Amino acid sequence: MKHFIFDMGGVLVKPIPHELVENEISYVKCDTPEFKKYFWDTFYEFEKGTIDTNRFVEIFKNNFNKKGLTTVEYENNYYEIGKKYGGVFENAYEVLKNLKENGCKVYLLSNLHEVSFKDFSSIFDVSIFDKLFLSYKIGLIKPDNNIYKYVINEINDDPREMCFFDDKIENVEAAISNGMNSFQTTGDILEKNVKKAFEL
Repeated sequence: MKHFIFDMGGVLVKPIPHELVENEISYVKCDTPEFKKYFWDTFYEFEKGTIDTNRFVEIFKNNFNKKGLTTVEYENNYYEIGKKYGGVFENAYEVLKNLKENGCKVYLLSNLHEVSFKDFSSIFDVSIFDKLFLSYKIGLIKPDNNIYKYVINEINDDPREMCFFDDKIENVEAAISNGMNSFQTTGDILEKNVKKAFEL
């Protein structure tokens, strides 16, 4: 195995419990009928990079009674939530560093909008990655088969030499269907699953 590909949320960075942030101005519950009816597609467009942060915040505030919210206020609150409730999983960076030291390449493949990537890069040294595959940069999101085909083409190697780690089973299954090895994992068992990859 030569190429190790990692999701961000739930794998490298701790997920933030919804109940802790439900009163924050940059947050709305994603499982509500209102979100699903009016906003789900908008959120995906944000993650695909087809709308920028200013447009996203404009739609966001108009649909969820957050009149007067500015882009700066949205971004600052988003970052503050990350500082208060998030953080990098213990040993996550060391896992990637050890892979690099052993001659492997490491990549980030994640559904991220531009604000979430800025937040991540403020707490994690993204220079460790050989390449970043960010949904908002490439216009594709997991588990779309095209995003895995894109990654395989960019890495330019046999997908059987690649291993992908994600916390969502649908993303793992899509990677496998495109020829990659893949593990469903969370950050607290990441090191164990990376070791398992070498046994394949």
